[in-house]
Amino acid sequence: MKEASSKQKPNEAKPTPRSMYLQPGICFQRERLLVKQSSQGREQFVSHGHRSSPTNEAEATERRDWGAKIKLEYLDLLPNDAHQIRNVIVVAEPTSVVVARIEKYMKDMSICYVFRSEEKELYCRTSKLLHFVVKFLKTSKSETAVNVERRKGCAIQMQSVRRSLFKAVLAGNLSKSQYVHNDCHSSLRRKKFCPDIEKMFQAHCRQQRKLWQLQRQGSNCSQDMKSCGSLIGSGCDDQTRLGLESLVYMTSPNTVASMTSEKVSRALVLNEGPCRDLLRKDLVFSLERSNPALNHESLSSSWRSGFGEEMGMDDMQLLALQVVTNALAIVSKLPVRLREKIDPNSLFWKSLFSILRMNLAVASEFPQEGAISAKCIGFLELLAPEIANILVDERLLSNLVAAYEYGKQHHSDLEIESQRLLRQLSSHLERESQL
Repeated sequence: MKEASSKQKPNEAKPTPRSMYLQPGICFQRERLLVKQSSQGREQFVSHGHRSSPTNEAEATERRDWGAKIKLEYLDLLPNDAHQIRNVIVVAEPTSVVVARIEKYMKDMSICYVFRSEEKELYCRTSKLLHFVVKFLKTSKSETAVNVERRKGCAIQMQSVRRSLFKAVLAGNLSKSQYVHNDCHSSLRRKKFCPDIEKMFQAHCRQQRKLWQLQRQGSNCSQDMKSCGSLIGSGCDDQTRLGLESLVYMTSPNTVASMTSEKVSRALVLNEGPCRDLLRKDLVFSLERSNPALNHESLSSSWRSGFGEEMGMDDMQLLALQVVTNALAIVSKLPVRLREKIDPNSLFWKSLFSILRMNLAVASEFPQEGAISAKCIGFLELLAPEIANILVDERLLSNLVAAYEYGKQHHSDLEIESQRLLRQLSSHLERESQL
């Protein structure tokens, strides 16, 4: 045995230089990084960006056979009173054609989904935390019927997603720009349920002007940040989500005054303000608590039941990452002298770096988290180039290449963000080599 092992050592592949990963146009022939995690002898298996723990060997074999395609052996018959079922369309195409169109739509719109073979349906989730189900049926004329129902999230956004999905199923080959934009603005959300929309919108504008005037006079949002930190650190899922959603709102320049978003962003990124320590501590706690690589056992039961009836921890991961990304995007527009205050050796940034690296390592299982983590690393490299020297190594680059290859097949946002980060790191390494 010793001789055999000694003979194999000369044939072992030498590690690829990290510059090889970053050359534009190169065809990566290296094996994709396979990330396997186990807990007490139980492995987790992946299907299209989500995972669920098999309960027996038969179920595990079935999940391995899924691969990258949806398999439908037979479909339930559409009821005779189909006209009473909302959100159903009938397509005079084979089931395989309909499935291929839906898979392309999911990839182009960066929607994660898991196929549940027993129910003949897809359980889907968008980056806006909209959960919905796509169910496959058949008619008496052997036509394919598709039913789309909302499970959790904004109802107005669901209408837009449903329209664009039906358009993709009926029309066939469409480009991403031809889909209906699946976003929901606050005015549109109010218009659906409020009869007197004009008066409410005018009142909203007056209130917004008052808030801007108060902020120009020097008022601050320290109390709001303190409240958000208390909600995030409460330990209750509902309160944690409320605190994270509030921070996403406060760090978005499109929804609040620029002074508010800048103040919150500087507290998080530059460690300024009276509530900076509370916000940083609670945000890192939320990220570590909801990290898919650290908390996979509790998440697996939620995915197995169709993302769970209650709030999944994975939704909180996306919200927390969105807060960090929004804050970094705002700070990147500040003068260069302010960016120098970032201390990459602090505990906050070290914890964040490890979480971002883990998300990229499991990007094929959690593509939405991988995409936003790649975007976050790109902002960090722009703000503090020395961070790239801390983060970039052969393992990170191989994870990025694997994420890019997976994104080309299944997730558009992951493909775009990983490719952008690879090019950005390539430019950084070129600058470093010239010094």
